[in-house]
Amino acid sequence: MHTHLVLVVLAFVIAITQAQTVVKVVNDRANHTMLEALVIKAELVDILEVNTTKFTLFAPTDTAFTTDLDTIPSTLKTKLTAVPIDNNHKALLQDVLKQHVVSATTAIMSADLPATADSKDTLSIGNPLTVKDVAPQIKAGDVEATVLNADIFATNGVVHVINKVLFPASCFRTVVGVASGSTNHTTLVRLLTAADLVATLNIDKVGIGYTVFAPTNAAFANINAATLTCLELPANKAHLVNLLKYHVVGSTVVLSGLTDGMEITSLDMTSDTTSTKYKFAVVGTTLAPLDGTVAKITMTDLLATNGVVHVIDTVLIPKSFVAKLDCSAAPSLASSSSSSLAIVALASTVAIAMFF
Repeated sequence: MHTHLVLVVLAFVIAITQAQTVVKVVNDRANHTMLEALVIKAELVDILEVNTTKFTLFAPTDTAFTTDLDTIPSTLKTKLTAVPIDNNHKALLQDVLKQHVVSATTAIMSADLPATADSKDTLSIGNPLTVKDVAPQIKAGDVEATVLNADIFATNGVVHVINKVLFPASCFRTVVGVASGSTNHTTLVRLLTAADLVATLNIDKVGIGYTVFAPTNAAFANINAATLTCLELPANKAHLVNLLKYHVVGSTVVLSGLTDGMEITSLDMTSDTTSTKYKFAVVGTTLAPLDGTVAKITMTDLLATNGVVHVIDTVLIPKSFVAKLDCSAAPSLASSSSSSLAIVALASTVAIAMFF
């Protein structure tokens, strides 16, 4: 009888253990109170409780959070741990936590760790980590972490306790830094510098942030060459500023915040545009300003300390914008009038819009 009771109790305990998701595993451990609190604050509980995938969660201890939060700028630490947390830094906090999570068809067990470091994509976009079978087993960027307790099973994956917090690149860059770190955005960075907008977009707008729709080098190459040359003339600096601001929204809008038919206002509030609102025709795919060309969003949610960057494949040019440019000082345009340049550029714009 006594033996039977023990077996029943043991089976009950095993059943409870097996019913735990990775979130509940963390919640039940005394040395993960900070991780538990941050997951709740970042509103990631529902994401990490789904059973349609297998999560591998590398869980920093409370000691790790207490120590490692001091390695980032104090202002950023304050914002990531603030109660309540603002929308801009909630997205950043989510990115920090997602850096610790791998989602795949199977969870990564300690027995699966390779002898040679192998890269694994995390839920933090563009921020993989590497794993190997000897300590330190985990590396993200320049941070190396050692597994303290491995293979804590969950119904939707596994939890490994680690001794370090893995901070993604987003914690150490602004929206300008995102563009500067991309080989596909050298033209955008050059124009931002010429327009004296770098300092503006490096500012940490507390509680708000920026959303930058960043055209690639290829997107700028699709603009009529004469128009781009004219745009960079000193006489057209104000227009260049306005065009670049047309690609910036004065708040942080991540992919999950883009809803079908949503309208958001750009920073350009000048007479260069007849409308300063964007309308999203297809969520996360097509950016369709009410006044200008249409662009596809090709990469999303490149987060920064002061906002987010979404990469687009077309430069957004408002209607009638080109006609406002003063091209008289451009040597290569000596034989061309501003009106003829406008016709050529607008024709090119229409062609691009029809193509995409």
